[in-house]
Amino acid sequence: MPRVSAPHARQTLNLGHAESSFVMSETAQTRQKHSHQPIHWKTLAVSFVFLIVFALAGALFFLITKAAHVGQTLSFENEQSISLFAELKGAAGTLFSDRAPLKETDGRINILLLGRAGEHYPGKNLTDTIMLASIDTHTRRVALLSFPRDLYAPIGQGDTYTKINAIYQIGLDMQAGVDLIHETIETIAGVPIHYSVIVDFDGFEKAVDALGGVSVDVPRDLYDARYPGKNYSYETFEIHKGWQRLDGATALKYVRERHADPEGDFGRAKRQQQVMQAIRDKVFSTGTLLNILTLSRLLDALGESVKTDLTLEEMESFLALIRTLDTKNITTVVIDAWKPESLLRVSHIPTPNGNAFILV
Repeated sequence: MPRVSAPHARQTLNLGHAESSFVMSETAQTRQKHSHQPIHWKTLAVSFVFLIVFALAGALFFLITKAAHVGQTLSFENEQSISLFAELKGAAGTLFSDRAPLKETDGRINILLLGRAGEHYPGKNLTDTIMLASIDTHTRRVALLSFPRDLYAPIGQGDTYTKINAIYQIGLDMQAGVDLIHETIETIAGVPIHYSVIVDFDGFEKAVDALGGVSVDVPRDLYDARYPGKNYSYETFEIHKGWQRLDGATALKYVRERHADPEGDFGRAKRQQQVMQAIRDKVFSTGTLLNILTLSRLLDALGESVKTDLTLEEMESFLALIRTLDTKNITTVVIDAWKPESLLRVSHIPTPNGNAFILV
């Protein structure tokens, strides 16, 4: 994978001291005590769906779940594949006699969300969707920060730079797995990454279909005669301004499209967060939560396409946490380059993997 050495000093986006609503580090708070009540497979499923809703934010929230046996980590190295829904359903009644505490730092749990194309797509391990979700365990508020895929970023903690969407693949080539992109985001954001979720295109598309589609307010007409399809093909994508109901295939194209958007990758990041909000609303609607068939289809879809390092033992603690989260008030931020207050320069740096923006 191509890399470029950077002669300039690295600059860090210090979210921990930002004077805005997106504050990634605060005074440590005492962890809320949770009661040990019997857990039902359906409520456990909802807890994992909430985690995946973050990931479903972009064209991708992406990858293959490798959950082998009850009680094992849903690891990034496990080579066996099993339906996540079946795993959760089977584990719910017996696994959680004790909760495993969730990792956190200064009262925040930070989750890295990566979306990759997956099999049958060019650049199957390029993470064109990169988001950082931060949960404040005291206020129960959630913040979501999107990184543009063309960001010129350090490879891990080193002095070699490349486009940020290539770093996950570099980590795989180095047999470092997700650790390398963890280090990159930690270097840029100045906060630790506690967990990761990776989803592929197919999982995103199936999940939207399992929900019966989502509705979004399209801000402008989009037309692209060379939208990238499977197996290095091209097809036409067109959508009109206004409220549109999207099935899985259309939603995937909507969150992937960037050539027809005058804001390019930044406009795409905004649409990804827009669809994430629509999915969140659909998942947490009464009709979805009470519909056992919909939940079954959704978890089956996600179970074939999701990877995470959250252990099954930690899921009960996560469930207890999300019951108290303010899911109607998620702060969303897109790092762009088009406004006076933007964190990126409009200029580009040439790399062997294409042009990249510079973080200032």
